[in-house]
Amino acid sequence: MKTLLGDSMKDFRLKVWACCAVGVFAVLTVTALADDVPPAAPPAAAADSDVVKDWNGSIALGLSLANGNSSAYQVNSASSLDKQWKTDEWHFGANGAYAVTNPNRDDQDTTANNVHGAVIYRHLFDERLYASAGLEALHDDVADVTYRLITSPGVGYYFIKEPTLRLRGEAGPSWIYERDSGSAPGIKNYFAARIAERLEKDFGKNAKFWQSLEYLPQIDAWGDYLLNAEVGVEASMTEALSLRLVGRDQYNSNPPAGRKSNDISVIAAVVYKYGK
Repeated sequence: MKTLLGDSMKDFRLKVWACCAVGVFAVLTVTALADDVPPAAPPAAAADSDVVKDWNGSIALGLSLANGNSSAYQVNSASSLDKQWKTDEWHFGANGAYAVTNPNRDDQDTTANNVHGAVIYRHLFDERLYASAGLEALHDDVADVTYRLITSPGVGYYFIKEPTLRLRGEAGPSWIYERDSGSAPGIKNYFAARIAERLEKDFGKNAKFWQSLEYLPQIDAWGDYLLNAEVGVEASMTEALSLRLVGRDQYNSNPPAGRKSNDISVIAAVVYKYGK
């Protein structure tokens, strides 16, 4: 038992250090490239308004099909809506995916069936320090998660806040409520700590890169945790359309019975951007 616990903690430390190394490498890379791209001028706001960036958003859609000895199709979508004032920021986001192989056959297999939504509010005390509050909801049939709710108040800080480069960190408590299905249905209801970071880099007006990492360990059982990582790039085709490629890694150290801890996905999509 002691050996298994030691191996588990060693594996956990390796995953955290690996994710941190990826984040540090990304920071150093985009920082080194920052001088090569002329800074973009921030959008002008009306003189009598505290709006920095009016309502704007995006809708992304990806689709893949295969037909022959075996058949498969996959569809994924994502949407976002944001607005920024001088001291307040709102973000609404949602994404989902559905994939099946050999539909309408005896060996049909659903490999993805999930939807996720989030609402995030930030209040800036000054140029860099802010308070945040977030609510997330997840449903994932393949992972046997009927639903998972996460509320996350916290404090954040922009370590870098430039027109083309932003790096922020957040920390605070979280409350997680989850109902699992599958062979061993049950309910998880616990408090967790939350530590997160996000890096964003704009390459002029035509391309951008982002990377994020979120760690949520259960407060009274630190061996039980969620670890979410994302890396993405987006390049413009026209003023309103762009191509997006995103890689996600969602790790659950204590998954529902019979399910794996790690869920890795790579998503390509066409994005339509709207708003000011």
